[in-house]
This record gives sequence, structure tokens and C-alpha cells, in this order.
Amino acid sequence: MKWKGKANSRGISKAVDLAEKEAERYGVEEEQRIRFSLSLEETLLICRDRYGETAEVSLRMRRRGRDLTAELILPESPAGAFDGADLPLAGLLKDWKGECRRGHYRRSYTFRLEKTRSDLLRFVWQYTRPHKGWFFLGVLMQALLVGIQVAAPMITARVIVALTEGAAEQILLAALALLVIEAAANVFSIMAAYWIREPIRS
Repeated sequence: MKWKGKANSRGISKAVDLAEKEAERYGVEEEQRIRFSLSLEETLLICRDRYGETAEVSLRMRRRGRDLTAELILPESPAGAFDGADLPLAGLLKDWKGECRRGHYRRSYTFRLEKTRSDLLRFVWQYTRPHKGWFFLGVLMQALLVGIQVAAPMITARVIVALTEGAAEQILLAALALLVIEAAANVFSIMAAYWIREPIRS
């Protein structure tokens, strides 16, 4: 997410709104989002008071791995211009970092994303690794079950075709095959459920 605009009321509201939505999109918890929004708004309001409503400011938020970094670029300012004394709400988020570079003052804050999809997959794998034999057996049973349940409607369709052609012998054979397939499907289903639950019991 990139935003660039003026430090007027409309620009500040838009920057704060976009930043909060971006943080929410990546699953940052609500309390931390509120703290970040208040701290960001305070910084932008001080920038407006200090440099006027025509001051150019920009905000960029980007994700790298498990980190979501918000970088705020303010007009040129002497080092240390935005310190604790200038920012009454600075205590809300103590991990803001500031530096002067190329005639601009940059403030950045990094969110640690704990609940990413890769983290959840890693957690599931860590849980199943001691029981991976049972896990793969359960998955195999589920795959066989899917194959059987795909075959059943095909045989049912053959029964309907045989009925229309008046072939009684074919109907009986197809019905018998359907019975065997459904019985096998139920057996595989019971075995799959048992093998998936077995590691939980142990």
C-alpha cells in the first residue's frame, strides 16, 4: 500500500483509514491497530501544525515474510524533532524508529504477523509429524473413498440406461456392483475416521 498527499485534515483521515485497513487485512489484532492509528494520526497532526497543510507526506506499508512495516515520510526536519516530548501518545507504541535521510524525516513501525497461513500450516505439520504414518494412512483412505464415491453415480447411470433397454440381467449385475461399492465406501470411511482419530487418543 502506498499513499502520498497533503498534511491537511482530509489527507490525514485518508492515511489513517488506509493504514488501519491494511493492518486489518494482514490480521493485526484490534488493540494494536488502534494504538498504531492513534500514534500515526498524532504524528501527522503535529506535522500539519509544524509545516502547514500544504506539507507533503507519504505512507507506505509492505510485508516481508512475517513482518508488516509501515513507513511514514515527513518533510525535512532536524534530527530528534519528533521525540517523546513532542508526541504525547508516543507511549502507545514505543517501537517507532526515526531517522533523517535525504532531507526527509522517516518514521517506521513494524508489526509482527503471528497468524499467517504458513504459520498455521507449520503448526499443523508439527502436530502431525509424530503420527505421520497414521496421518498419511487416513489421507489415503479418504482418497480411496473419493474414488469410490465418484464411481457409484456412474454405475447408477448404467443401471438407468439398462432399464431403458430392458436388460434385466445387466440391471441385477450393476445393482450388485453398486451394493459392493457402497459397502466398500462405508468400510473405508469407518477405517479413515478411525485412523485419523487414533493419534488423538494416543
